[in-house]
Amino acid sequence: MSGFKLISTTGDQTIDLPEGRAIVVGRAVTSDLPIYDPTVSRRHAEVTLANGSVSVKDLGSSNGTYINGTQISQSTAGDGDIVTFGKVAFKVHQVTPAAARPAAKPAAEASGFGVRPPEATIVRQVPLEAAAGGIEGKVSGRPSGGTQLKVPGESVEERQSKKLSLLLDISKELSKQQEVDKLLQKIVDITFQVMSVDRVSILMVEEPSGEL
Repeated sequence: MSGFKLISTTGDQTIDLPEGRAIVVGRAVTSDLPIYDPTVSRRHAEVTLANGSVSVKDLGSSNGTYINGTQISQSTAGDGDIVTFGKVAFKVHQVTPAAARPAAKPAAEASGFGVRPPEATIVRQVPLEAAAGGIEGKVSGRPSGGTQLKVPGESVEERQSKKLSLLLDISKELSKQQEVDKLLQKIVDITFQVMSVDRVSILMVEEPSGEL
């Protein structure tokens, strides 16, 4: 069964549309598809994939939602259509199921930590220099405020403000990743940069069984 994704016309954002669940598009950090543009409302629109059809619903946004240049309150979009939120445009792209990827070599065996659990991905440590540059200015060389986060600040209020700003930068960086492997690597890079840790592991959970 084929699926759909939204890809920004600038190529810096993409999101796979899950079957049967509405994703929220908006300027809020908590949005499923966050768009940091002043023409986009905090809760701008909902996009739902159901039975092979992409439904787009405006949520009372200030600057409107459009499909191929026509303003809509609720409508459907197909492969190749351009959906615009405010002044930010995304293209609807239909994808076919990818072929099964070959099993990855057990990274843990080579590192001497034993055999990894089935379907678990152990990601290697990387130097801080490899992490996202936009986040670099908001972290220090050591944890502060009684946590593992390396966020500097003279007061609790200052650290809290910097943490929120850091969260926004992290959200921007992660939303740029179009492939699962690159997304996982980016998560590892950012974790090493903002937290005082020696090792990062990412475990993949099989749905709906919940097994690793």
